[in-house]
Amino acid sequence: MGRGLRPAKTGAARLALSVNCPIVPLAVEGTQRMFQRFPRRTLVHVTVGEPIFPQHGDTALSLTDQMMFSLAELLPPEQRGVYAQHPTGF
Repeated sequence: MGRGLRPAKTGAARLALSVNCPIVPLAVEGTQRMFQRFPRRTLVHVTVGEPIFPQHGDTALSLTDQMMFSLAELLPPEQRGVYAQHPTGF
């Protein structure tokens, strides 16, 4: 499988739905370079996205997709993996 995001599992979405709490996407970029030449300082970027609030009628799968496409938007295009093509409707 290539680089970037891979298909997500629904655990975070199921938890958010069961306790009715928001999901906050958090992208961490740069860790893939940390161990290329050790020890060495590596610049790591952390980007916090807008919270995603579960809505009435959301399923674990639909909330997972919302979460992952939001996360993908926070990453460089080459790291978006299977979430690179954002479908309409979100």
